[in-house]
Amino acid sequence: MKKADLHPQEQERLKALENLKIMDTLAEREFDEITLIASQICQTPIALISLVDDSRQWFKSKIGVDIDQTSKEIAFCAHAILDDDVLLIPNATLDDRFEKNPFVTGDPGVRFYAGAPLKDPNSNLPIGTLCVIDHKPRTLKKDQVDALKALSNQISKLLDLRTKISLLEAANKRLAFHKTAFDNMSEGMLLQDQTGKIIDFNPAALNVLQISAQQLSQKTLYNPQWQPVREDGSALLENEFPAMTVLNTRLEQKNMIIGLKSNSENHQWISVTSAPIFLDGSINATHVVSTFEDITDVRRAQQSLIQSAKLTALGEMACGIAHEINSPLAIISTSAHQAAIYLESGAKNDVAKKLEKIETTIQRIAKIVKGLKTFSRNSESDSNISVSFKQTINDACSFCTEKFKNSGIDFSIVGDENIFISCTPTLISQVILNLLNNAFDAIVDQPKKWIKIELTKINDKAVLKITDSGFGISHDVQEKMMQPFFTTKEIGKGTGLGLSISNGIINSFKGRIFYDTTAANTCFVIELPTVSDPEIKNVA
Repeated sequence: MKKADLHPQEQERLKALENLKIMDTLAEREFDEITLIASQICQTPIALISLVDDSRQWFKSKIGVDIDQTSKEIAFCAHAILDDDVLLIPNATLDDRFEKNPFVTGDPGVRFYAGAPLKDPNSNLPIGTLCVIDHKPRTLKKDQVDALKALSNQISKLLDLRTKISLLEAANKRLAFHKTAFDNMSEGMLLQDQTGKIIDFNPAALNVLQISAQQLSQKTLYNPQWQPVREDGSALLENEFPAMTVLNTRLEQKNMIIGLKSNSENHQWISVTSAPIFLDGSINATHVVSTFEDITDVRRAQQSLIQSAKLTALGEMACGIAHEINSPLAIISTSAHQAAIYLESGAKNDVAKKLEKIETTIQRIAKIVKGLKTFSRNSESDSNISVSFKQTINDACSFCTEKFKNSGIDFSIVGDENIFISCTPTLISQVILNLLNNAFDAIVDQPKKWIKIELTKINDKAVLKITDSGFGISHDVQEKMMQPFFTTKEIGKGTGLGLSISNGIINSFKGRIFYDTTAANTCFVIELPTVSDPEIKNVA
């Protein structure tokens, strides 16, 4: 008996057989019917669908034998898979490969064997055979050989179909899972085609947008009645919606904030993320999927925190603000008294000068009061405007220069008046005031104390540095200081929200705020995009 050689691509062949996931499966009628037909056409008592792995041949279907498998070493089929054609053994007792094979010398007494290689439908490598066996020497006619080959091909197709059915069933299970997840998501989800038309959505989408399925189906997300706006309050056009941007650019749009006018006077705010889908190998997005959630309550809570932080910042500067107003009041009182004296003596020119000084001082107080009124009001409904960054800095610093002076802090501001940014000025003032408050608290007890503000323009960015005489911030604190409610101040002297809120404000204007680890002293940097040809407007 001669043991069969390994197939030239044995490892690939074994992998192909493994991928079919058919070994040791239950009997299936489709395979059994092919085995029966092979037995009848070839008029043999035994017919097998045999699959050959690294150590055995296993029978997926069988007629005329009781065993389910045999060792590969004695398998006729191990020889049959080495040839593309049908292996015909008219008389095994006369073939030196099989004459001493236990299936020849013993039960079932194999004499005739014909095996048609069974090919893997994907790799076309042989994985087994469709074979017929007889107890007496004989051969097959040409039409019987052709029929055996044809049946072998049908088994390959059946294996392919079986694999595809298995994949389809798995896909259907995943689809059912995804559909269940899709329908039960708390976030709204929309699927749009390449024109922007909505072709599918989940129930949460209707809840978030507060509309019916009929109102949403086969339409775009853009609805003029909603009066959609950007986060800064400016109108949002249809081609600027995240989904349309994705279709035009093929780039994912993350966490875009959109305001939609609902039945109430105020906007409903949603956060939208849209991603492209490319089907059939298309280089352009064929569909776009968007997820979104209602963040109106979150924004209100954030606005409340911002407003609270504003008032906290003003409270921390209350002493300085009092001096800012009390000093001019003292000037007015003194000037009024002197004017009365000059009036009695008839020195009209001196009276006029004192009255002019009183008028100038009153304007100074009015400016401070106006700044306080503007800064302290709720800025939620404010739109972005183009402003001089230096002027915004000066307005913020007007609340604290007197406090710095009274505490012996050397304070300076340098920068170009002609650097313009698009922002809500009161929010930028809040960030600056918060950083100045932190700087004051950090250095107020130092023997030599100073705070310096520098404004420069680098390429298309306005760069603001606020540096104080402190000796830096420890690495541990740096890692946590932007987190909400983290503070190193004593209880009652800080909320721990200042830097966290400041970070959110600067990010909302497409900028960034960070601690400069390369500076010799404590230094925070704010970067904001600049704008050209500004239209400066008054913000009261």
